[in-house]
Amino acid sequence: MSDIFSANNERCQIAELDEIAMILMGISDNMFSGPSVSVSGSGTYFLQGESVTASENTIKSIDFCCQRGYFADAFTLARKYRDDVIQYIFVAQIVENMPRLDDVEFKKLYGTDLTVDNLIQAIESEMGILAAGTRKSATDLAVELWVYDILEEEKYFKERKKYFDTSKYIIQLVKDDDIKHLMEIYLKDIWKETDRTLNNYVHGNGRKYILDNYPSYGNYKERKQKLIETLRNITSIFISILSIALPNKIQSSDYRDDMEFGITPREGCQYWVMPMIVEFMDIYIFQRYIPIYCSS
Repeated sequence: MSDIFSANNERCQIAELDEIAMILMGISDNMFSGPSVSVSGSGTYFLQGESVTASENTIKSIDFCCQRGYFADAFTLARKYRDDVIQYIFVAQIVENMPRLDDVEFKKLYGTDLTVDNLIQAIESEMGILAAGTRKSATDLAVELWVYDILEEEKYFKERKKYFDTSKYIIQLVKDDDIKHLMEIYLKDIWKETDRTLNNYVHGNGRKYILDNYPSYGNYKERKQKLIETLRNITSIFISILSIALPNKIQSSDYRDDMEFGITPREGCQYWVMPMIVEFMDIYIFQRYIPIYCSS
């Protein structure tokens, strides 16, 4: 077990991939600090950073393949990375937006004055609503099957087919007008190009996509750079959608650090974004893509 632990804590050897892995580590830390909570008749589950940490490890597996020139495997793992991080946003957004007491209901039950007693009562009422599941949509209930690890059962085939696919995650996410605008104006072309590249490798759409697992096939530097660009695009899409769907997941630790040390939080620091994410997005999205759209 100690050998496995040591291996999992090793950094990527390829600097560009290590940069992505470190971003995922930071996002995962935020998720552990502020988990999404799923409540159902099956119990309570804290959706923390495990999924994103698993994706960080996928990047490390890609690093391993890339060092050896196994690019067909690396791109196939890149498809897994893309699917997993988009799935995380889909699931976490559904969990965080599960129907609870609205403002009208709260005022009707507890009045306008917020006290410790009525706050506790409101929380208990919301937990009861969530556990009963009577207000949950079909999508909500399907996500719960995933959260509680029973979606794989044969009797839930329809739910898997209807809701669990990356294209279906995007259909759900773009119901948010801000995410829809983001996809249509800025990310549509990047998504389309990346999706085609990944599908070519996963489905072996040509001899070259199979032979790309043969180390001496083609130019190593060119293939490596194509892989890095693809992973950067996936990460840019992930962070962009996450920043709208779940903005607290990319938050800088400054506010949390101040609170933990008993310091009055600096003004506005609750809105700060992790510096490494700001730098990454500035280089790989704002400088490369935004000027193109603004000038067209």
